[in-house]
Amino acid sequence: MKRNEGRTHTAPDRLIFLKDYCIRGAQVDCNRCTHACPVAAIEIGDDGWPSIDRDRCTKCGICLGICDAFSATKRNLEALHQHIQRIAVTGERVIITCRENIPPKFIPDDNVVVLPCISCIPPEMWSLFLAENIHMSIYCDLSYCDDCDRAPVLGGMLFPRSIQIAQERNEDTDNVIRTVNELPEKPRPTSAEDPLGRRQAFDNLIGDFSQIASGKRRLKNSTTLQDVYIKRHRKAAVAQLHLIKNDDVNALMPHGTTHHVLFPRKKMVIETLMNNPESSEKTAMALSRTDQELCDSGQGCNSTYACVHRCPSGARSVSVSEKTVDTSPLLCIGCGACEQACPEDACVVEETTAEELLSYLPGPQEDEKA
Repeated sequence: MKRNEGRTHTAPDRLIFLKDYCIRGAQVDCNRCTHACPVAAIEIGDDGWPSIDRDRCTKCGICLGICDAFSATKRNLEALHQHIQRIAVTGERVIITCRENIPPKFIPDDNVVVLPCISCIPPEMWSLFLAENIHMSIYCDLSYCDDCDRAPVLGGMLFPRSIQIAQERNEDTDNVIRTVNELPEKPRPTSAEDPLGRRQAFDNLIGDFSQIASGKRRLKNSTTLQDVYIKRHRKAAVAQLHLIKNDDVNALMPHGTTHHVLFPRKKMVIETLMNNPESSEKTAMALSRTDQELCDSGQGCNSTYACVHRCPSGARSVSVSEKTVDTSPLLCIGCGACEQACPEDACVVEETTAEELLSYLPGPQEDEKA
């Protein structure tokens, strides 16, 4: 009998496609999603956009792990991140596993996060977990991946590599993602008179009220870990407020301004750098450059600034004062759309590291002022 036979689940997520995060809209011939889907449920339609075959799709979520343009209706990656943070604040080690590894009638404890497939988490998110000092473990018998109906074979190949990339980026920290050989089970009620533990819950609530009234609750919850998370959330908020410095209304653009889109994975990279700047040296990325000598400020493309219009994130913009085309490293995703659009070959995408982003992030003094 298969491990997951006879097991009941809540209604699964419905996977959705988000055009705003698909670089095919910038006329980039990208097919990562079709190659990554283990059941060939994603195809490029006649309109040029990816589409999901609902009959084939097993909701494994691997597409979430390889492309920003896919998400889930019940729990997207941002919600998953917040859920894992809430577990970490309690002091518990977070254990990640998949549905295939949960035995029938087994109820995991509250610190266990059960995913359709562990490979739905991208390397950028694993790196962010390490930078945030979230203590995590993986419970996964890879032998189940071979005959998994949800993500056959591929599911067990992607997440180990993603974790390896994340740990290489954060090797300067003491935090590592470990493996465990056993899942903690949710404790079952032992009292026959009070099977739901209502009396204990009521007593705890009364105790909480008394602690709050006396001020002991505040001292009890003022742990180092919680203080760290509060500071990190504040830093993330400041980073978004100061994402684009000197972002004037772009009078040279036909619609008056440039549309900026912070792609989810780029946001994870930025948050990781704010928590662990040392990881920047080992975080490889591609960024767009402009050869100002070759760029004629729009004259060669009939003053339409083709590279600016084609950029899916709005990383490229026209300087109002200098009338030159500039690139924001914080927004650039290195997709190469500008390279294809430029008639003067002034745009080029180069390999670099995340060190270039550090100067654009708020420093400790800005954080304290916030």
